[in-house]
Amino acid sequence: MKTVRDYTLKLAFLNGRAFTLDLREFVHRLKGLRPLRDPGVFALADVGEGGFSLVWPGEFDVGADRLYEIALECLRELRLRGGTHTACVFTAPNGRDDPAEHIDAY
Repeated sequence: MKTVRDYTLKLAFLNGRAFTLDLREFVHRLKGLRPLRDPGVFALADVGEGGFSLVWPGEFDVGADRLYEIALECLRELRLRGGTHTACVFTAPNGRDDPAEHIDAY
């Protein structure tokens, strides 16, 4: 996991897939993540214990499985539109759609 810019993270999963995800919409949609709307707080993201989540100070976390789902949703939308989608960039295709269990640290 690496912070790229405001609300954007580069994530690698143990199944070999990697994504760059802009989580701005996700963070602004969920009231429970309101403190993460501050780009400075969002930038404090770290890989949780065992790689099963991303964590932030204040006991905020998002599971690796949910992040993977968001990435796959972006890919589906990208294919439907036939162009680019600003919320995700698929950076390491391996042809598999199996669920991710862990996030690798970059």
